[in-house]
Amino acid sequence: MYDEVHEILYELDRSKGVLGSLVVSEDGMLIASDLKVDMDEEVVAALGATIVRRFREALSRIGGDPFIEGFIEASGGNLLFSQAGPNVLIVLTERGINIGFARLKIEEARRKIEEVLK
Repeated sequence: MYDEVHEILYELDRSKGVLGSLVVSEDGMLIASDLKVDMDEEVVAALGATIVRRFREALSRIGGDPFIEGFIEASGGNLLFSQAGPNVLIVLTERGINIGFARLKIEEARRKIEEVLK
């Protein structure tokens, strides 16, 4: 099962501008990853889970819809988050990537991950 998730991440990471991806549980436990950059996977997993948790809390406070996906743009690149069942798909990209194309690839990967992990 986890080999299947890793293969999905590997395919996603072959997309132009994608630097790596991870699947983490809601509490930040790393499920699978494929990073092309030198980063501590556990730190990225914990950071991503914390950010998504804060998104959810903020949405709850304002009476918004449940979290589905999020996007953070930074000087060194982007972080994209997508709810994948009870887990979160985190994708790191280069700055200036075509976000629309990236979101299509992420949605495709998210659906596959949900299917494998259900």
